[in-house]
Amino acid sequence: MGEGTNMGNCLPLLFPNLSHNDDRSPLEEVIDTSGNNIIRRPDSELQSAYMNELWISETNNERSRQEMLVEDPKKAHVSALLEQIPADTYNKEAKMREIECPICMVDFVDGDPIRYLPCMHCYHKKCVDDWLMRSFSCPSCMEPVDSAMLSSFAAHTVRGLEALACSPATSGIHDNLPPS
Repeated sequence: MGEGTNMGNCLPLLFPNLSHNDDRSPLEEVIDTSGNNIIRRPDSELQSAYMNELWISETNNERSRQEMLVEDPKKAHVSALLEQIPADTYNKEAKMREIECPICMVDFVDGDPIRYLPCMHCYHKKCVDDWLMRSFSCPSCMEPVDSAMLSSFAAHTVRGLEALACSPATSGIHDNLPPS
């Protein structure tokens, strides 16, 4: 009669170490490859693995929150500096030096919002603002765009961006030339 109780279920014969009275998951078991034995993990080990996953997840979330706290003031500072760099509108009639944005390589079109950096390189406003949020240097010449440059740039903007864009140099050399 002992054999009859296993009729239709050969698992206990194939896996004598497997207890068929509990409903544990096979994932809770590890097979010992050296002796083909099934070793059951203790419940505390399973709980420990779960707790480790929770801890790792919470640690990653906390790290992300801390990075955001560091990034937010940095982005706020960069945004404040961007506000100091004047924006303009592209005007094909003004004979501007640049015909395409070096970042996206798309030709400027009349009415496009543009921004000149203190080094006088010109970009689509959206392209250069996105660039400067990551790296506060000119994409073309890698000149740092810092507050000292911005203050000297602000002095030049009195003449207007269009006048600067049309002039071959921004050093003021042509101011002393007699009118033609």
